[in-house]
Amino acid sequence: MITKILFTLLIVAGVYVLTAHRRGANEPRPRPRAKASGPMAEDRTVRLALWFFVAMTVMGGLVYAWWEWQAAHRILDIRVIGSGGEVATYRAYRSDVRGRRFATLDGRQVTIADSERIEITDAQ
Repeated sequence: MITKILFTLLIVAGVYVLTAHRRGANEPRPRPRAKASGPMAEDRTVRLALWFFVAMTVMGGLVYAWWEWQAAHRILDIRVIGSGGEVATYRAYRSDVRGRRFATLDGRQVTIADSERIEITDAQ
């Protein structure tokens, strides 16, 4: 997920450098006017709307990243029922469960055999 954010920032930086290069380093920048009216007022409104859109996009991306992180760090109760009926209980993060393999909270790597049954529930 972090690579997506970094890639997006890299593209934004590239566009900024490209537009600054096109403008030219020696050209003086136009001075802002004290009061905008007519076509300039519409340009200011469009610019404000674009900045609002960019801000909302960034905020949406941050909220989505937070939700993904929160879901990956949810703790699960894992019950392994052996072929003889013996039961073992483990706790693991959701992101650490990969099919019939998982890593527990204390760092143990567990692989479940084909003859064993696994039950996964949210931790209480």
